[in-house]
Formats: sequence, structure tokens, C-alpha cells
Amino acid sequence: IMNKVILLGRTTKEVEAKAVKVGKENHKVVSLSLAVGQGDKAQFIEIVAWDKKAEVFEKYITKGTRILVEGSLINQKYEDKDKNTRYRTYVLVSSVEFADSKKVENEETVADDLPF
Repeated sequence: IMNKVILLGRTTKEVEAKAVKVGKENHKVVSLSLAVGQGDKAQFIEIVAWDKKAEVFEKYITKGTRILVEGSLINQKYEDKDKNTRYRTYVLVSSVEFADSKKVENEETVADDLPF
């Protein structure tokens, strides 16, 4: 069974990485919203990145950055503090690419040269 999602959009807030402990191991996680589409038709999709990918988000991605995200769709069921059943759907990031190019001093456009 294939579960693959590819999204092109802009980040809607500054990236904040969190440290979490899973079992005995420490991990870094980033969760943010990606605006896909334009104007009234924009969809806001939650994306989540762990460990090395979270570090890439934290280091290189800021609010408004246009990125191409590839990952898998995750549906999560959990109980909140009041014992109510809640559901969460998000894209677990497997890869990310910059979709914008940057300008250099002589106004030529060049592709981003990043390590991923």
C-alpha cells in the first residue's frame, strides 16, 4: 500500500523545534502549518519533521519560506487531558526542498545550495 504526499506551499510561522524523549532516547521535532494554494482556496496542512529533518527546518526555514515537502499522511487518535477522544492528521516529512530561488548581488537568480 502506498502512502505518499507531495505538497508545495509556504510556511505560516517561525519554526520552533522541541526536544522530546521517546523511551530513553532524546529527539528533536518540528510541527508547523504549510499554506497550500492561494487566497480563499488555501489549505493549511500540518507537517511534522523529526531529528535531522527537524534540524534542517530549524536552521534554514523561516516564516513564508516556499518549500516542497514529501512525506506520508498520518492519522493519530489520542485522548486529551479531559479524556476526550481527539484526532489529528498531519504529513510526516521524509524530504524537503526549497522552492524559491535566491538573488545574488548582480541580480542573477541561482538555485539554493543546501545539504539536502
